[in-house]
Amino acid sequence: MKNLRKSLLGISRNAILTIIGISAVLFLMLFRLVTITPGVSSKEVAVYNSANSAKVIIENMVNAPYKAVVFTSTKAFEPYFGLRFVGAIIGTIIVILFFLLIRYLYGNIIGLATTAMFATSSLFLGISRTATPNIMLLSVLAITSIGFYIRFGKKPEKAWIIGAFIIGLSLYVPGVILYIIPAIIWQFRHIKTSLEKLSTAMIVVVSLIFGILVTPLLFSIVQNPSIVLGYIGINTPLEPILTMAKYAGVSMVSMFVRSPMDHAYWLGRQPILDIFATAMFICGAYSYIKKYRLHRLWLVLGVAILSILWIGITTNRYSIIILLPFVYIVIGGGLRMMTDRWFEIFPKNPIAKYIGVSLLTLAIAVSINFQLQRYFIAWPHHQPTIDAFSEQLPTTSKSK
Repeated sequence: MKNLRKSLLGISRNAILTIIGISAVLFLMLFRLVTITPGVSSKEVAVYNSANSAKVIIENMVNAPYKAVVFTSTKAFEPYFGLRFVGAIIGTIIVILFFLLIRYLYGNIIGLATTAMFATSSLFLGISRTATPNIMLLSVLAITSIGFYIRFGKKPEKAWIIGAFIIGLSLYVPGVILYIIPAIIWQFRHIKTSLEKLSTAMIVVVSLIFGILVTPLLFSIVQNPSIVLGYIGINTPLEPILTMAKYAGVSMVSMFVRSPMDHAYWLGRQPILDIFATAMFICGAYSYIKKYRLHRLWLVLGVAILSILWIGITTNRYSIIILLPFVYIVIGGGLRMMTDRWFEIFPKNPIAKYIGVSLLTLAIAVSINFQLQRYFIAWPHHQPTIDAFSEQLPTTSKSK
């Protein structure tokens, strides 16, 4: 009886903590979602126009799942809220997936701290809370998470069904296939082993789910081959090599030193990471290099290389959002290394342990506060930001 009571209390506590965590993320995503800017940007107007009818979506299936949900959301809710609501919900899902992945790598405490830093990153908030399909680039993280679940999880059938949905929908996102193919080649042996454990019926179910999701995209490409380059994310004609190199270099510099001017997403030329996050990234990178045999190093390195190359070729600097969660995975490694080293130095001194944990917690809190202040206070009151969000949706007036 006592064991049953303890189990029920444990389940109740976990359920309550899960509800609190998801509610906190939803609040962060939905707080002043519409009123944070006076209007919408030209990019958001373009998204609204590209998703205002089923006919328009079917004509170009690139990002079709995102556009279909935007179409439904703008009909179900007030258009301005519905337009941005989709990205906010996708952002919430990404935060949950990030936590599940980072918790597996570093444990609950470091996982929670790293997730809080990632979720409050100004770039992540700027991308997820504005209505552009750039948020769908984070499907690379979703694919990574399900890959870990398939390889290390205890329920491969469930993992493969979820994976079929995630990969099938992610294939509609420009450029994501360029990450999927190398990942399949890299992990082919483990994928094959996992598939061999599935029953024939389950393989058929997974194949049907994937086939049903991908068929409209294949049909669209066959009907209109001109969208292939747009599907990959490549503009024609290609930019000169020096221009590509400049875009690739600037995207990496923007993470740590100086960002390009783009008031629709960003405040001035401030770097994406703050000083503390940068310091933890350096520590995490050092710990990763020391443990070079671990797959997580090659995962982060592979995503970084592909992202840099793709940003250069496509000259789409917003693709840096793909790399952001993996940068924070490395930051989590830095937090883990700092706590481990501190506890190694003071293994039996509780006062020293509490001081070290308190200082690290304070630094994390300051970092989170800085990012939140930058996004919710500084960015929307910056005059160029106000100018960038001065447009209105066609035939609608913004509700206050």
